[in-house]
Amino acid sequence: MAEPLRRAWPLSAQVLLAALVLALAAFATRDGLHERERAGALAELAGVLPAAVYDNDPTRDRTVLR
Repeated sequence: MAEPLRRAWPLSAQVLLAALVLALAAFATRDGLHERERAGALAELAGVLPAAVYDNDPTRDRTVLR
């Protein structure tokens, strides 16, 4: 029983390290991704509604209708 566990440790450590690297990369790029998403939404909105028509930030000001 001890031999399979001893063989599993290197693979487990590699998986843990890869998950940590991916989590750090996601955390580091989070703000940039949100900003690009916001810019894309504003560009789509500009295609159907000129900016002179509204004076708020439509990507942040929202009203939930129930």
